[in-house]
Formats: sequence, structure tokens, C-alpha cells
Amino acid sequence: MDRRVFLQSMAAGLVLRPDLALGRTAGPADAVGLRKAVLVSMLPKDLPYALLVPAVVDQTTSYRDAWTRSQQVIRERLLPLARELKVIVAVEEVWNKFLLSPLEFARYVDELDSPWLKVYFDVGNVVFYGYPQDWIRSLGPRIAKVHLKDFRLDRPNGRFAWTNIGDGDIDWLEVRRAFDAVGYRGYCTTEVAGGDAAYLKDLAGRVDRFLAGQKPA
Repeated sequence: MDRRVFLQSMAAGLVLRPDLALGRTAGPADAVGLRKAVLVSMLPKDLPYALLVPAVVDQTTSYRDAWTRSQQVIRERLLPLARELKVIVAVEEVWNKFLLSPLEFARYVDELDSPWLKVYFDVGNVVFYGYPQDWIRSLGPRIAKVHLKDFRLDRPNGRFAWTNIGDGDIDWLEVRRAFDAVGYRGYCTTEVAGGDAAYLKDLAGRVDRFLAGQKPA
């Protein structure tokens, strides 16, 4: 039987490091080289989207430096290549202590002012800072791709547990309504644990119910 898998986006294995906003001279150069290699490698595969984590805020990189340095590298080094290859660079927030509110994320993208830069929105990543449905409505048409995952939060004790989609604390009905409200019609990629055929069949059913505007579980 002829079976094919359709690829619609790609990310480098080294998502967080090297960092575009590193102050050391070699840091940004290495980071740019890696991201450029990802963009070029997508060309023969006809992949239209590349995920990018733009910066990491830590003890050596301030929030302001992460913002200005990463924007400079994206604007001057990555977007010209993305435009040439016709690949959209989609920025994601991944617990990197950066872009911690939907209004700030929207501003970051808007300041770069390019049709080749969009948002890769992860429904689960933002639950520690707010509500995904609020982020979706704030980011609106900037969203190009979506990751789906779920958590059960123990806020008093500062702990969380990964769950299957629909078994955690995310209000999936509101998330679906938010995607409808902003007119999102793109792909949703699950970012959950793997499993056997029965597990994957159940997962597919949960995603189908979410897309149909029903509770996943």
C-alpha cells in the first residue's frame, strides 16, 4: 500500500541554542548559520513554514537585548533569505522567558513588518501566563501554524503534569471559538507523547472532536 505523510512545517533540532540574541560574537553567527541551513534544507521538500525560537532571556541576556538583537538578526539576516526561498518564518514562545504576553508578542511581530514572519502558536505553552483563547484573539491573523498540547496545573504547589488533549485544564471549546473568531484555517499539529495504534486512534478522535467544536474528551 502506498502511504505518504504530508509535511507542512519544520524546526531545527537545536531550537533554543545557539541563540540569536547572544551577546558573544560567535553566538549569533552560529545561530544564523543554523537557521539559514534549516531554511535552505526546506526548499527541495517544498515546506512553506519554518519554526523559530528567536531568543532566550537568562542571566547573561536581558529582556531588552533579547528583543533588539533578535529582531536585528531576523530583519537583516533571515528575512531576506526567507523572502528569496518563499518560506515563512513562524516565531514560537517556548518557556524561554521571552514574549510573555499576547500584546507583546503581537508588537514583536508587527515591528518586523514582513509577510514572511508570522506566529507559530502553541496552545499549551501559554497557560502559565494566561489563557490561550485570549492569546489567539490578540494575535489574530499573525498566527500561521498551531501546536496542540494540554496540561493539568497545580498552581498552589507550582507543579504541572502533561496530559492527553482534553484531560487537562485548557478550555478547548473556548480555544476553538477563538480560532473561529480570528478566521484561522491552517494546520494544527499535536505535540504530545507517542504511543501504540490504539492510543494514536484515540488521539486522532480527540483532535477531530476539537476541530468540530466539541470537547475532545
